[in-house]
Amino acid sequence: MSERRKRYAKSIDGQLPTPEQMRQLGQMAGNAFLEIRARARDPDLVFALSDAFHCLPVVMHESSFSWSWFLIFLEELERQYPEVGGRYLSTFDEIVGFRASSSDF
Repeated sequence: MSERRKRYAKSIDGQLPTPEQMRQLGQMAGNAFLEIRARARDPDLVFALSDAFHCLPVVMHESSFSWSWFLIFLEELERQYPEVGGRYLSTFDEIVGFRASSSDF
């Protein structure tokens, strides 16, 4: 599914987030910050979450925003922490309207 997701994200690069997507991205970042606070005893996970979300609050408003760039960070988070990263990738999929097909599993 990763390759299909990457192609999909590339296909929407250049499209700024809609107001609803902005709201959802903001909520996603807020959830990441709450998770950082809750996981303070796991510095490696805190770093991975911080790395994935550190620029999102600023760049999601910029014309240079890239869905595929953000996806790279989320996929790295999933690689390091499959359960945690998987939740954020699922949220990303919902935000951008990516649908997995049965052949992806």
